[in-house]
Formats: sequence, structure tokens, C-alpha cells
Amino acid sequence: MKKFAILRFLAKSIEAIVIIFVLSIGFVLLFSLLPFEGNYKTFAVMSGSMRPTIDVGSLVFAREQKTYQINDIVSFDSDQSSKTQIVTHRIVEIVGDGPLFLFKTKGDANDYADGILIPSSAVRGRVVFVAPKIGYVLGATKTLPGLIIIIIIPSTIIVYEEMKKIHSKVKKAVASGRKRRSA
Repeated sequence: MKKFAILRFLAKSIEAIVIIFVLSIGFVLLFSLLPFEGNYKTFAVMSGSMRPTIDVGSLVFAREQKTYQINDIVSFDSDQSSKTQIVTHRIVEIVGDGPLFLFKTKGDANDYADGILIPSSAVRGRVVFVAPKIGYVLGATKTLPGLIIIIIIPSTIIVYEEMKKIHSKVKKAVASGRKRRSA
């Protein structure tokens, strides 16, 4: 009897962990896809250029600012091989004045500043929060196998378990109703 209680406790614990995991991933996906007040955007960091400040696989939350300063960590569009990538680096110098600023940026782990100046229009926002390792999950959910493994399978398990509970309760209610009628 004690073994059964331990197994049931483990099953409930695993179910709770899966539910929390799926809800967390859903929240991050929702936050990254929908516009929220304050113009927050999320980006996965997939290189080590900002180590130790930001590790590979982190998810950064960036917010648009009216002005940026030296030492701000910003995420910006970088034109590399005709495919726009989002890069997250630190501003080390501001060039120009007036409506168009150019930023010289550098990754904390890099020895030299980036070779191109970034126009202020390319900056997506200043990093305000970093969630370590969550960027791996977000990146994986953007692939079909990752979506299936991280979202669809756990969601299906949760729905199946809830359907079993509902079926069990309906079965008990029907049995209880039959007992009352026969009495």
C-alpha cells in the first residue's frame, strides 16, 4: 500500500512539473510573439560573444528606448550575408548627433569592437532582463521536431490525463445515480 502511495505521489509530481513546464514555455512563446505595452521583445542569444554577462542559450528581453547610452546592452538587426540576424552587444561608442545616431558595439567576450556601425533605426531595444537557458527552448520550438517534443506531446499528455479524470468522475456519477434509483 505504501508503494502505491509513493508511486502516486511521483506521478502527481511529474504531472505538476510537466504542467509548469508547458505553461512556462507557453508564456515565453506568447510574450515573444505578441506586442505588449512598453514594446518588449525577446531574442535568443546563440553565440558566446557576450559571455560572461549573457550566456549562450539565454533569452533576453529588450525594450525600446528613446535614447541609448554607452554601456547599454542592446539587441539590433545585423545584415550578415543578406540574412538579417538579431545581435545582442554592448554600446561602446556613439557616433553622430541629431536624428541619426550610429552605435559602435562590441561583445563582452570579443577583443575588438564590431566592424560596422549600427544605425539607431536598427536597434530593437535595450536588454532589461536575461533568462538563462530559455533561449534554447524557444529556438527549439521554432522547429517542427522541437514543437512536437516540447509543446504538442506534453500538451497531449495533460489533455489525456484530464480526460481520464473527467471520464472517471462521470462514471462514478452514473454509478451513484443508478444506486439511488434502485434503492
